[in-house]
Amino acid sequence: MLHLKAGFFPVEPYDPVLCDFRISLSNVNGLIYEGELLPGDLERKGRKNLFKDRLARTSPKIRDGIGLTQMSRRLEGFWRFQFKAFAQLDAVTEDEMTLRMETCGDRYELTTQWQKIRNGYKLNLRNLPGRNRGPKLRRESVALAVWR
Repeated sequence: MLHLKAGFFPVEPYDPVLCDFRISLSNVNGLIYEGELLPGDLERKGRKNLFKDRLARTSPKIRDGIGLTQMSRRLEGFWRFQFKAFAQLDAVTEDEMTLRMETCGDRYELTTQWQKIRNGYKLNLRNLPGRNRGPKLRRESVALAVWR
């Protein structure tokens, strides 16, 4: 399972209901995971935008195994999202990986070392060097990513 908790500063105005949303994870050996939601897949539920597929674990062919995508706007145009996808992640053989997120034509990318943990890899971007903007991150990065 790929589980991400992340954030980004999109070009405003941003409406996730009207945009596509892609996540990919790769390493030097190639693509590990790629998933996409189409415009309209996310539905507005109060202050959140939500896509949920309860069958993603057993039928991962639909929407690339994406079981959950939840997005909400925070202060100063910062958007947080949570993403869960059920997929084979056996191609992870290297600690250095690239995480990409694309939405509304904007692309966010980060290549860095991930920490090996008991049941997978973890990337806590809050601890990355060069983060001098407090709790907010630059447009080219995301906030936290974990996969198990």
